[in-house]
Amino acid sequence: MVLSNCAHFDRETPSSELSEIMTSADSYCLKYFPIEGLGQTSRDILAAGGAKWENLFPENWATEKDQTPFGCMPLLYINKNGKEVVISESAAIDFYLAKQFGMLGSNQYEEALIGAFYTSTSSVMITFVSQVTWNQSEAKKASLETFKERSFKYWVKAHERHLIDNGSNGHYVGNELTLADIRTTAFFNHLSHQPEGPELMEIVKAAPALWKVMETVNNHPKLAKYRASEDYKTLVENTIGFYKDPFAAVAAMAAK
Repeated sequence: MVLSNCAHFDRETPSSELSEIMTSADSYCLKYFPIEGLGQTSRDILAAGGAKWENLFPENWATEKDQTPFGCMPLLYINKNGKEVVISESAAIDFYLAKQFGMLGSNQYEEALIGAFYTSTSSVMITFVSQVTWNQSEAKKASLETFKERSFKYWVKAHERHLIDNGSNGHYVGNELTLADIRTTAFFNHLSHQPEGPELMEIVKAAPALWKVMETVNNHPKLAKYRASEDYKTLVENTIGFYKDPFAAVAAMAAK
């Protein structure tokens, strides 16, 4: 695996050749911090898809940051026969991988629905992160209440309705595992590892169709195997530790 400096996208290799690498890749490497966060949906797709893949963590983010397209992660390194394509931004990576492993439904309408559910979940997660996670401790109680009452409960109500429309079968669309299922489950797993998690997950428990999505995804044979791995357990431990005091965790990371 080359793991090249990717501050610039490849403009020299014909795009048709790069597309061929992406279409018939033989291995992947996902680069992100050693926590769940924005990288976990991609990891879960790779695990559920039975891909050959590995995690890559930054060794010195302060210097590596400028070697990425937008100064952020995750990054996905896509390999075939020693050739490499790098793509960035979590949504772009998630949708590419979902397409690779048949998790975008069976037609354009289903793909559009899956995209809508994915985007809705990503939006409420961004709201949680901005309003609660990255708020000063003295303001967190009020901001958590605002998030819970104005955003989260409405999101739960809306998604529960759509899941009931699909038969409350543990999936957003049809009867197969899709990106929407994995994205929501990754969000719930993320929430459950936050200090505010128990309070928020009680709201989810009161929505049986949503709860069934999480159970269905986490019990998927390949994902259950991944969840039992030491790699995943370490990510969970790191996530719990990081979010106990994210400001201190970031400061410590910057000091390395």
